[in-house]
Amino acid sequence: MPPSLIEIRRTARSPWRRACLSALAACVLLANAPRAALAEEPASLEALIQEGIRLRRDGEDEKALEVFRQAERLQPSSVRVLLHLATAAQAAGHWVEADTYVRRVFDYRDDPYYRRYEADISTVERLIASRVGRFQVVGSPPGAEVRLNGRVVGQLPMAEAFRLEAGNYQLEVVSQGHYALRRSQRIPGGVLTREVVDLGPETSAAESAMVLGEDQGPPRWWEERWVAWSLAGVGAASALTAGIAFVVREQQAAEWNDDGRCVVPGGGTREQQCGGDYGDARMAERIGATAAVGALLFGGAAIAHFTLIGPPGARQTRGAEATLETRCGAGWLGVSCKGTF
Repeated sequence: MPPSLIEIRRTARSPWRRACLSALAACVLLANAPRAALAEEPASLEALIQEGIRLRRDGEDEKALEVFRQAERLQPSSVRVLLHLATAAQAAGHWVEADTYVRRVFDYRDDPYYRRYEADISTVERLIASRVGRFQVVGSPPGAEVRLNGRVVGQLPMAEAFRLEAGNYQLEVVSQGHYALRRSQRIPGGVLTREVVDLGPETSAAESAMVLGEDQGPPRWWEERWVAWSLAGVGAASALTAGIAFVVREQQAAEWNDDGRCVVPGGGTREQQCGGDYGDARMAERIGATAAVGALLFGGAAIAHFTLIGPPGARQTRGAEATLETRCGAGWLGVSCKGTF
């Protein structure tokens, strides 16, 4: 005598185990249906059913599923066979196939076998439904291809939801001439998941240039090439000035240190004799230092301008990628620049 559903439910310790044991008990009851209720089934069909039940008990679910498929070909409208197919497919992990067989059973609600085991059939149906989800995509453009993990499941707009095992998938919606949508998609069991998409049209190179701001008319004055060359010229002149100033400084310093000129017996001090040389050396030193700083500033600004403006004809654009905008202004003995993204 097979155990009752009530007894098995009492031994379950978790909702998931309780559902599985309930479904298993239902399968046991359906498999051990009284022979009187099966009198109208042919002997060959009964032999296949019993063989499938034996394989299920031995843990050979895939082989049992194939045997029950043979039984279905003999009698496609047998509620008993369809239920065995559903439970065997579920045990083998083919949840969508199991859901298909359970749905077919619903077409035979008036069958005596169905009415007798309706409660057990509902238990099996709920278990299977919890592992099968429905997915539907609507939107535009019409005819866009919908894929899940690379498998085509429909086209926009999907008139009917696609049934599949609950889980995580990679969704793709693609259409020629439009940007593709690619992202992860979670599909839960027992419910309908509907997504609305609207693929944007791809743009041509000319249109992209308009969108990115390349067609902005003539460049602003600080984007002109002559600005970079002017900065480079000032930097070079400053470097030359610094070089000359330091040479003069060394010459004046040498004259200041010349004892033959600046130290005269019976004469005045070094400062009195060569004080002008010392002053000239200090002035040349200050000019050289200032010019050197200017050379660094103007030269650096010129290099930055050449780098950011690019080759002749190139323009800074604002678009999908961040670009650097430079702002330069005259400062005291130099040029100050800053950049923003």
